[in-house]
Amino acid sequence: MGHVETVTVLVEASGEIVGEWVAHVLELDVVTQGRSVEHALAMAEEAAGIVLSESAAPRRRAPEAEWERAYALMREGDRLPLADHTAAIEALVAVVEVSVAMSTSAPRAWFARLAA
Repeated sequence: MGHVETVTVLVEASGEIVGEWVAHVLELDVVTQGRSVEHALAMAEEAAGIVLSESAAPRRRAPEAEWERAYALMREGDRLPLADHTAAIEALVAVVEVSVAMSTSAPRAWFARLAA
């Protein structure tokens, strides 16, 4: 059984790799990238789902400066449907609903002392 959580994603053109987009999930301070705006958002959604599904995973918010950049973009930017404007976008803030599956996987590592 799972649930849905809403996260804020700041997406910007990469300053280092031409044609790549960097997506920052602000509530979780998770950063990923993609070959397009849509791909970066999909990667961010996937990464957020993984982090949120891992109940033991530590969670931390992005630094306040990143939140301020997102708030400034929300104040000063235009509200547009993504599908119609991807070619002209330099940066965007998206609110994404993430489907969170409760993790039922086995632990990744066991630490044990063996009997002598």
